[in-house]
Amino acid sequence: APAQLYALMHLVFHPFDLLVSRFVVAAIAFQLTGATPDAIFVAVVIIGLQQMISHVNADLRVGPLNYVLVGTEIHRYHHAAEERGNYGSVIPLWDIVFGTFIYEPSRVPARLGLDDPTTYPDPARFHETLLWPFRSATLPVTATSGASR
Repeated sequence: APAQLYALMHLVFHPFDLLVSRFVVAAIAFQLTGATPDAIFVAVVIIGLQQMISHVNADLRVGPLNYVLVGTEIHRYHHAAEERGNYGSVIPLWDIVFGTFIYEPSRVPARLGLDDPTTYPDPARFHETLLWPFRSATLPVTATSGASR
């Protein structure tokens, strides 16, 4: 797992996530809203840029805007090793609703990456890496306490 966030990281994702969240869910959402192809294009471009910005390895502080859009200041907790939170990739609404929103402007996570990197398969073993999210989890995933939840 990487120790820093980089802008190009948001282009790395699981193929199943691509299929479900990026195509199926998006297609249903756009179909239900009746959005035009031009509106869909604009939305996809804006969301793509916003997600790229959230992975920039820079300390961009945007204050209250963190409650509206996911940026670097709160997205780093999504990649934190010892903390669980900020699962939203564009807007933090569901994190706020479900109590997984972490916004502590006075600190940054101690470490990025996995709790225990030895439990993650060797990235050179591509197929094992693809199957890893579907393994039986042995440790519960819980949100840690944050200043704003």
